[in-house]
Amino acid sequence: MGESTRVQICDQKESPMITVVKNVVKSEEKTVEKVWGLIKEDPYITTKQIADAIGLSTRGIEENIKKLKKTRSPSSYWRR
Repeated sequence: MGESTRVQICDQKESPMITVVKNVVKSEEKTVEKVWGLIKEDPYITTKQIADAIGLSTRGIEENIKKLKKTRSPSSYWRR
């Protein structure tokens, strides 16, 4: 009985939770792209300046930069 229930769930439309997760991922991707655009525009921009421009906290910007470091590799952009 459990197997047929799982099949029925799979045959239904996406759950609202899946839709929410997809929307969050898209939103995060857009934010990462905004951060990347600002860094390319001004390699000396600070996290505070990015945060002010995008409307996130500096901690949020730091998290987005971590994501960028994993996906983008131009070492000239990343200084410690």
